[in-house]
Amino acid sequence: MYYLGVFEEQIGAVVPLVYINIAGFLLIVILAFLFMAFLWIWRRNKLIITDEHIVDIDQLGLFNRKVSTLQLENIQDVTAKVSGPMQTIFQYGTLLIQTAGERENFVIDYVAEPYELKLYILEVRKKYRHENEYHSPL
Repeated sequence: MYYLGVFEEQIGAVVPLVYINIAGFLLIVILAFLFMAFLWIWRRNKLIITDEHIVDIDQLGLFNRKVSTLQLENIQDVTAKVSGPMQTIFQYGTLLIQTAGERENFVIDYVAEPYELKLYILEVRKKYRHENEYHSPL
């Protein structure tokens, strides 16, 4: 915009200013659409922890979604990882859940407060195992 203001006469002689205004408007509309799409995809990612399962919902694009489910009884280990200054400042990171099932690692990226979530998952798993010890048939 600064360049256009300084050299308006030279640019206006080559390209009509109406076309430049239309191109600028279209650029703003495209950027707004991309921002809204990014926000929509980010908001659709979810991690749901129940008393029996962990469900990871990843929105991979506007029309592409992956849902992964993990039973608490299959959890062997939970690791929280925070790497770099941005993740440390904004307190987000990666959660790695090792399982006994067919899927070796359950990786959940960009999790808020990963250390607290790790402790919560381990606590829920402990409670789940404790409850099922006494209710399992012999």
